[in-house]
Amino acid sequence: MSPTAKAANNGHHCPKAHGREGNCRPWQGGGSKPQHCVAHQKVCPLHHEKHLQTEPCPTCEKVLKFTGSRPPPVEHQPRDYRPSNPPSNQRRPSQPRNRGAKRSAGSRHGRGGNKGGNGQSKDESPRKRRRDTSMALTLPLELQQQIFQYLDPWSFYASRNVCRYWKYASRDAVTLANQLGQLPIEPTTWAKKADSKRRESVYDEAARALMLGMRVKASASSENSLSTRLDKSKLALSKDGKRAVSLHERTITHYDLSTPEPTVISTRPINDLRTAIGGGPWFKCAPTAMYELALSSDGRMLAIALERTIQIYDLSAPADSWPVSSYITSATGHYIAALDFEHNDSLLRVQLSNKGVVVYLGSPQEGNPGLEHWQDKGGLKHAFLDASKLALPSTEAVEGAPAVSQRLAGLQLLRPFANGWLVAAQKHATNVPSGSYCLAYVPFSQVHGHVLTAERAVTILEDLPVHLSEHIQHLWHDLPSAHINHPHFALSPNHSLLAMSENDSTATTSPSSNRVFLYRLPSAQKLMETLKPQHPLLQKLEPEEEFKYQIKRLPTSLGSISGKVLDFTFESVGRDTESSPAVTAVTETGAMTWTLLDN
Repeated sequence: MSPTAKAANNGHHCPKAHGREGNCRPWQGGGSKPQHCVAHQKVCPLHHEKHLQTEPCPTCEKVLKFTGSRPPPVEHQPRDYRPSNPPSNQRRPSQPRNRGAKRSAGSRHGRGGNKGGNGQSKDESPRKRRRDTSMALTLPLELQQQIFQYLDPWSFYASRNVCRYWKYASRDAVTLANQLGQLPIEPTTWAKKADSKRRESVYDEAARALMLGMRVKASASSENSLSTRLDKSKLALSKDGKRAVSLHERTITHYDLSTPEPTVISTRPINDLRTAIGGGPWFKCAPTAMYELALSSDGRMLAIALERTIQIYDLSAPADSWPVSSYITSATGHYIAALDFEHNDSLLRVQLSNKGVVVYLGSPQEGNPGLEHWQDKGGLKHAFLDASKLALPSTEAVEGAPAVSQRLAGLQLLRPFANGWLVAAQKHATNVPSGSYCLAYVPFSQVHGHVLTAERAVTILEDLPVHLSEHIQHLWHDLPSAHINHPHFALSPNHSLLAMSENDSTATTSPSSNRVFLYRLPSAQKLMETLKPQHPLLQKLEPEEEFKYQIKRLPTSLGSISGKVLDFTFESVGRDTESSPAVTAVTETGAMTWTLLDN
């Protein structure tokens, strides 16, 4: 039908129908609201209002005025979109043109039509599911945004990724401002002054830092616990899980765990005052001696500590060979609480009982060094890092409270970074029982050609808090305590995630329980900007940010595992194309693996 005929059907004159310039004049026929001719009118898919094609829908303009956002355009609507309340003068999409034809067609299949023996339609369930989905996707925009305001941060993030329509509805100014108020972003007043694009970019940044879309799949090992398989209580496990060592009644037993049943590789006596092999120092012969063990990643080197003495054995050498022994002067007045081989087995992490003080012995090397490395001047007698000698800046003085000195506890080296090392540790203030976690940088200097020694200066790159303000504390209640000074850390292969295991201070059962958490770390570029800020003159040339904010990187709780942690790793599992990072904790009582699926 030509535009002239369509205009004539509407009963008014349309200047554009004859090719002339001008606007289509509305008329009052066919209803109480003015309508335009069929040639130039348009029906709003959300509000079913007729308006001129070159003009917006009047109802959409009202929504923009009161909510700050327009209804979604056609490209953001779901594919199976259907109007919830279509106008009465339009035919419903599901209504047939000839109802009698449909009844006659249904009568060909029998009296019941396309029904089963119980009188219900065979495809009733799929239709019902489609109808329920359609109702969820076609809620009015104002109602959808009202529902979003009652969701917690994790449900709101999941709702944003359902479809394009829900993504558009979540961009409402009021809805997004309420959700940003539930996130640990300081200060809380900047969101009211920022525009919609700025609010959405900050929300996306916070959602990634807080891992709102992280999914965790936990799985426990089906094998019996290591202590049950070996029938020993004092054990050490290699990184690959193929070797284990037990110490029982002054005898060191080396096991092979690659077979279904553990097999003994070798046995040898401990080098105490009864044996007295080599030049010492030797262990004391005490029946209640509390030894600490550490096995290298390949299961070849064994470190044993008692009080302030450490011995390193080469398990592939004969049983009467001499171990490398040394008295640790840093542990004077205290005792050694734990041992660990790290960084290609060239460093020995020694944890002392002195408020979480950590001392690294040895020097970093490529490859897996042998016993000669620990006999060298950069070996067991060389202190690569002593956390008690690191200097931290004091806290800023607040009104009524003086500045307080700080210290690092439970320090662990993560990886080399910018002529130094990235470290993770607990940060404690003097005379304060609890603290927080942090990511810090420790520079190193070269001494005697090849031996490296840590400098005293420490730079805090990122604070990993464990306490929040009261108005959002109920949403982020499962946080670390930072009370116990001997946590375990593990860095992901791509250096973006940090897993942490700490002993649960509230647990009263035996064996003790360990809680595992996951942090998202800043990128290497942001760490470099924090470590080496620009020159003050260059900073003045750059425009100042109108809205300054800080996102507190809170962890995600993965779960818990009982027993003393023997091994704590962060590796990729699966095929190369479908690999996922996984955190594995092995204790005396079992093993747990948490596979991470990051959205």
